[in-house]
Amino acid sequence: MTSVYLKRKFVLNSKQNTNIMKKGSFIAIYGINNLGKSTQVALLVEKLKQIGVDVISLKYALYDLEPSGPILNDYLRKGNPYKLSHREFKIFHAMNRTQNDANIRSMIESGKTVIVEDYTGTSIAWGVGSGVDKEFIEKINSHLLEPDMAILLDGKRFTDGIEEGHKHESDNDLTEKVRQVHLELAREQGWRPVNANQSREEVHEQIMKLYHTTFSKGPSALDVASTRV
Repeated sequence: MTSVYLKRKFVLNSKQNTNIMKKGSFIAIYGINNLGKSTQVALLVEKLKQIGVDVISLKYALYDLEPSGPILNDYLRKGNPYKLSHREFKIFHAMNRTQNDANIRSMIESGKTVIVEDYTGTSIAWGVGSGVDKEFIEKINSHLLEPDMAILLDGKRFTDGIEEGHKHESDNDLTEKVRQVHLELAREQGWRPVNANQSREEVHEQIMKLYHTTFSKGPSALDVASTRV
């Protein structure tokens, strides 16, 4: 009886471990605009593919995602035709992420590693910098999946990348406020800071070190949550 029980337990545990190994991870890259985040996400995706990781990247907001995406884009790039307040803008940001939340969860469950450029932390930072209550922004984003690892790129902006006519990028005072909020959030939430003003290769090397340090410790947060009884 004991040997049968142990054999059955071993099989069940093996199946559970297999399921855990199949699940992917969720990584967020944060920072103000014009710091090379898109470049670093692309380099990270390329490197992870080389080492056999099934990986996909997304950049928020998802401007093509109806109905929230076009409204967000119009606010930033077309003079805010719907006259949204800063608070309303944050609500549409939360809607945009909510619309794609099930898709992210599904990809991670299937084994993909999902890398997002800007996520809930971005919304909190820009919202607080614009005068919106932090607790409110956290509340409307509280249902969304938390990243397993968050990296903050910090430094002085590369001015040659500033988009002309962009509501946020053209406001230097607001951008500096938002940078400071990012740094506060990093301290509060344990984001991993990386100096964005190093060479592209140096930044990438530091991000890869953080990746290996984080994911050599065991399964992702989603894996752990899915195995709780």
